[in-house]
Amino acid sequence: FNKETGPIDRLSFDGVNFELDDLNLDLIGKNQSISPQLLLEKDLSLSLSNYHLLSEDSLNKVEIGKISFLENDLIVENISFGPSVGRYNYLNQQGFQSDAIDGLIKKVTLENIDFKEYLENKKIRAQEIFLDNLELDVFRDKRLPLKEGVYKPMPQDLLRNASFDLEVDSVKIRNGIIRYQEFAPKSMLPGSIYFGDLNMVMAPFVMTKEEEEFPYEFTWVKANTKLMGEGEVNLNAKMFYKEPYPMEV
Repeated sequence: FNKETGPIDRLSFDGVNFELDDLNLDLIGKNQSISPQLLLEKDLSLSLSNYHLLSEDSLNKVEIGKISFLENDLIVENISFGPSVGRYNYLNQQGFQSDAIDGLIKKVTLENIDFKEYLENKKIRAQEIFLDNLELDVFRDKRLPLKEGVYKPMPQDLLRNASFDLEVDSVKIRNGIIRYQEFAPKSMLPGSIYFGDLNMVMAPFVMTKEEEEFPYEFTWVKANTKLMGEGEVNLNAKMFYKEPYPMEV
């Protein structure tokens, strides 16, 4: 809700619960001041449920079952995202080859958030991010025309040119699965491949704004998974943050 313009379009949630204990405020005394830092130092509990968000063009949606804040941890449960009109309608409305991505995440936990850093410098800093039971479905229809002049940046480029600052010691994916399907140009049925039992660690994980200096030379990526549920696949890689953003695998 914006106090000047009213409700925010395409955004809604209900079931808000807020609890703050042991404030010990002197509401009569003239020297008592209430600041965000004071509130965060107290025993804070906050939860939101049934959160819905649509993209500006209404073609993509995000739904969240519950958002909880307890002490210094943020927990987001039952996250789903993807095309709001179905993958085929989404791709047809795009009019060219693109990825339709549907996802489910059982739980995301952001541990040990440094609120002082956020209040003073507007930077999100935490110890770890855990993504539990991630399911990712990627679909591409190569029967559609290929759009010319499309530039796909490397992941390091995206991390160095983010819209906000984020720094965590590590990001861990536990028990994930990634499925990929595509229609070849002349095929009648889509082909598919999947990686199950996915566990991955990225350390450190940092996002910065475009004008800021990046604080690390590289990020370690370690993962193990099973190809089509059988073949064991292990990955050890370094992602370097200097152009042209090479990766050492």
